Amino acid sequence: MTDYAGIVHSGEIPDEVRERALQAVLHVAEGTSALRAVRHPLGFLCFPIERHHLGGVCVHVWSPELPGAAPTTSEIHAHSWDLVSFVLHGELWNERVAIVDGESSYRVFEVHSDGDYRDELWATPRLVGCRVLTRDLSPRGSTYALEAGRFHQTLATEATTIAVGMSHRESHDLTLGPVDCGTHVVRRTQCDQRDSVAAARIVTDQVRLRVEWT
Repeated sequence: MTDYAGIVHSGEIPDEVRERALQAVLHVAEGTSALRAVRHPLGFLCFPIERHHLGGVCVHVWSPELPGAAPTTSEIHAHSWDLVSFVLHGELWNERVAIVDGESSYRVFEVHSDGDYRDELWATPRLVGCRVLTRDLSPRGSTYALEAGRFHQTLATEATTIAVGMSHRESHDLTLGPVDCGTHVVRRTQCDQRDSVAAARIVTDQVRLRVEWT
């Protein structure tokens, strides 16, 4: 099993974890794997390489060529797990956000997941505003970390990352949504083989399995 705690503590994803994730995506691109991408509510496609109650390993793909899901809330959210992510291709921005109580621009929602494909977003009575604290660029070959409970949003047009997360099972993901929006269900759709292969080939065409790990 992957040493999620060790990876989060070090802030680096080991070469063997990166290679294993890339090999899994290569097999999808070749049509020899049953692994399918999932359309994440935040707009990217996710290949779930490894799932465990302690954490997981995923490949995330942003591309204008791939149809993504439309979020029902904003892209500002806070994980219930610590994340370390390596940028294989492209670049992305992470905006860290401070929550301002006493304002009413957004409603805070708790995300209660039922398996990998169904999220129930509970509308809380908490209304807030937010302020951008930092805006950090992560180019190809860089690694970034996001701690559990930190509100942020990730902005990308075209990028691929390998992400390792360590779960904090006593907490829930949070997201900011419209004030007049109530509790509702969001379903993550699994891509069919054609779209999964297309997403995998975007990764392998760009990375070509010859990434110089830094």
